[in-house]
Amino acid sequence: MLPANARMNSSSSVFLGGVMEYVVAELLEVAGNTVKNQGKKRINPRHLQVAINYDDELNTLIRATIAGGGVVPDKTAVQMMHERDEKAKQAAKKRHEGGGGAGGQKFESNKCSLCSSK
Repeated sequence: MLPANARMNSSSSVFLGGVMEYVVAELLEVAGNTVKNQGKKRINPRHLQVAINYDDELNTLIRATIAGGGVVPDKTAVQMMHERDEKAKQAAKKRHEGGGGAGGQKFESNKCSLCSSK
């Protein structure tokens, strides 16, 4: 903190403006990537909160709670959910390609009811 009688250079405001522009651009870039990953078109407070918490540099710089941002889960919990989803997708793909339905039975026809391919 500066003392009350301290003097500042006139270019310090320009420098501070540049720093703020860089931080906002970085935050919007990371939030935009979050929006794209979720298949949305607009950035809402939740995306900003997730972007701040998952980016290490922004997390150390911005220690704030954003109104409407919600609670961000732990990184390891999210990774475990993604691994579980990937395993489920692979199992469904294996059942679909291998023809193993419920009880390991093969499909009656070559055409699958889930997709239009044979």
